[in-house]
Amino acid sequence: MHYLIGNHSLMKRINRARVMNLLRINGTLSRAEMTEATGLDSKSLTNITGELLSEGWLESCGLSNPAIGRPRQLLRIRSDSESFIGAALNPGRVVAVRCGLDGAIQAKSFQDISPDADRESLMRAVFRLIDSLIGSFGRSGAARQIGFAAPGVMMPEGSGFLLSVNIPGFKDIPVGDMLAERYGIPVSIEDSSRSMAIAESWFGRARGVENFLLVDIDIGIGLGIYSEGRIYRGTSNSSGEMGHTVIKRDGPLCYCGNRGCLEALASGRALLEKISGIRQSGRYSSEDLNRLKEAAVAGDKEVVNLLKQAGKHIGMAVANAVNLFNPRMLIFAGPLAWEDSPLVESARRDLSAHALSSSLRQLTVQVSSLHGGAALGAAALALREVYEVEGVLTI
Repeated sequence: MHYLIGNHSLMKRINRARVMNLLRINGTLSRAEMTEATGLDSKSLTNITGELLSEGWLESCGLSNPAIGRPRQLLRIRSDSESFIGAALNPGRVVAVRCGLDGAIQAKSFQDISPDADRESLMRAVFRLIDSLIGSFGRSGAARQIGFAAPGVMMPEGSGFLLSVNIPGFKDIPVGDMLAERYGIPVSIEDSSRSMAIAESWFGRARGVENFLLVDIDIGIGLGIYSEGRIYRGTSNSSGEMGHTVIKRDGPLCYCGNRGCLEALASGRALLEKISGIRQSGRYSSEDLNRLKEAAVAGDKEVVNLLKQAGKHIGMAVANAVNLFNPRMLIFAGPLAWEDSPLVESARRDLSAHALSSSLRQLTVQVSSLHGGAALGAAALALREVYEVEGVLTI
């Protein structure tokens, strides 16, 4: 457990983050409204907003029009004062976004790449997208910070990735160090499923929800865990490996070496292998899953049945996770998760059948509405410097 020892500098950082979060969520507020919402005294609030105005992070945007009393100056975050980059490597595609200081998306780009590309090709694609987004910012200087996400086993210290089963060329890459050396700014690294959960907390269904799970159904299967308002990473940065929970003893061989893993039975790769009859790591991309979705929507019975069966396995695994964590919300995300997806509908039924009633009582089940969630979550990682203080909830 970490204990924070209060001092003037720390309290100032916390209060600045509280003010910035308040404006991020509400858009425009007067100083009086911020004083009431934060509980800060008016002098402290005036000092904080004065500093943020002088630094160019806030701007005045007119006067309020109250029914009673005199008009008050309204403040908002100046979106274009800073640039933050989020990039995500997916099987077959690199996605990058540039966000302003308020988290609003200013630009987005992607590049398709072979899922079995080597590490040099993968990193060149990442650099190319980040270069283009920084170059299009229209202001001198680089971005303030970069966030990066990819599916795989992270290095324990969080500086890169040891391996990625679904992107074979992405192995033993200290990507955080490589990005920091190239751009000369701070870099944050995260697993894709956890990054998608962060995106939901900042931009999507889970805004304001402190306890939720995100099930990432892609070429592989991952779980993002939000507990008490924070992403849970685990002791060695390897939380959320739901795809490698064994749900069928003596089931099919998984790429991790075990048998009967959820990923060997119900992942996008497992479904594509069943259809094609070809079992090969790195062969399939997320784009292949979009074609699987098109076939299901068109009524292809074989695909629909495969998705339903996969949903049963996922629903069983999710029921176990719901019983363990008792979340307020469960979000299905990824290329195979859409509102009327046969997989999601089947998973919902098995979740209801196998989870405890006490765990289901206050649970809301949603399907993500975000596109490029891992890249958005990576951008939110970069924005943490402004809106979070480690060990403290500032919302």
